[in-house]
Amino acid sequence: MYLNVDLSLLFNAVKKMGADDIKFEVDLSMTPLDPVDIQLSEGIVINREDIDTNNGLLEYLGRHVLLYIDDHSYQDKIVKALDNPKLHGNKFHVAECDTIKKMRSGGRFARYIATTDLSGKFKISGTNQYDGNVYEGIAELAVCKNCLKYLNYKNYRYSTSQYSITNDFSISEFFDTYSAFFKELPSFISNTSKGSYSSDWETISLKYRNSKNYICEVCGVDLQSNRNLLHVHHKDGVKSNNISTNLMCVCAECHKKQPMHDHMRTVRSNTIQLALIRKEQGLLHINSWEDLFRLVDVSLHGLLALLSNDKRIPLPAVGTYLKGDNTKYFADLYWEHDNIAISVDVAVENYIMVDKWKVYNVIACLNNMDILADNF
Repeated sequence: MYLNVDLSLLFNAVKKMGADDIKFEVDLSMTPLDPVDIQLSEGIVINREDIDTNNGLLEYLGRHVLLYIDDHSYQDKIVKALDNPKLHGNKFHVAECDTIKKMRSGGRFARYIATTDLSGKFKISGTNQYDGNVYEGIAELAVCKNCLKYLNYKNYRYSTSQYSITNDFSISEFFDTYSAFFKELPSFISNTSKGSYSSDWETISLKYRNSKNYICEVCGVDLQSNRNLLHVHHKDGVKSNNISTNLMCVCAECHKKQPMHDHMRTVRSNTIQLALIRKEQGLLHINSWEDLFRLVDVSLHGLLALLSNDKRIPLPAVGTYLKGDNTKYFADLYWEHDNIAISVDVAVENYIMVDKWKVYNVIACLNNMDILADNF
């Protein structure tokens, strides 16, 4: 159905008021969803060889996924799980924890379903062996505590609030925290922040960034030459509240760390680029572990929490490329005097040699701090 509306009188009135003429286009194009993303949103039964765990996280065809077992056929477990899923239901997994490793070695991994559903609600079913009936429904399952411990998510190992971390666990926030570990994000994942941008947001955003000379108001990085890395943040999380006191220029990484912005994602290439720009501009002043938490991506905060508690390990530097004969790795953290580094991109179980540098895998350090500490 087409609408034919004459707006000439309105436009003439606007011109008489002296308003600027703003050209705009309506983009009616749609980006098709990848069939893999559609399947993952509904859940795919997978084999153990289909899941990669190079960084301790669960990956399927380049996508960050979680795993769960839908079948609750054990005595009256399905009935209890539907009644109180967090207490009686199977746990879902977000990392290569001890439980997943046991299931792999025990040949029971084929029972798992991989999904990218962020709702926290899972389709479960099962046969009640007492009455023989088959039950199915939707349940809000709990996250596996071993996974949180394995990654030291939100410093879980040493936190006095382990119950809150587990009970308030958000799949969306977790996926966003580790988004820099992945080269590709599921295309269907949507922004979960409050409200919608106003129709003139692009103009407001551009003017505000110009007024701040494209400098991040948090870390001070100058992004005149990399304007795509600078955002305008709404302090109260409400996108339609565009008063100047509610706005703040932030680089992509600082934006992700703002309150109520757990929906922000950081592409690995942007993380690397920001670190190198800050280094070039002399902004990587590291005098304490607090400085490190402020400067590195949140995906490394669990590791930093362990490093900062180990008196054997000195403060590292942040962000540099290490070049070997035919290799190049970005070191997220490094100790130049000792030729030691840690990189998100290292996928081996322990470390690799890049020229004279020993470059460790993040998860290897998380779960055996001694292998790193023995170098100092």
